[in-house]
Amino acid sequence: MVKRIDEEVESNFYDKETVVCEIEKSENKKIRISIGEKKDTKYVNTREFYKNDEGEWLPGKSGMCVNDEVIEDLVEGLQMALEEVL
Repeated sequence: MVKRIDEEVESNFYDKETVVCEIEKSENKKIRISIGEKKDTKYVNTREFYKNDEGEWLPGKSGMCVNDEVIEDLVEGLQMALEEVL
């Protein structure tokens, strides 16, 4: 299930980062899709988050970041993969 967020978050890397949506993988894992801006370039960042023992969501190691020049190709490739799976 995709949950739309549209919330600006604090970032240690980007000048500005906005969470677009989150996809629940399990009770303790989710995928967060955000848009980061740095030096006049936009990036689409997908990152797996996990819930620690205190119930806090933290970023995991799994993820991918692409700049705005590549995102359309990535979406096209994902669509091709989806067609193969269905």
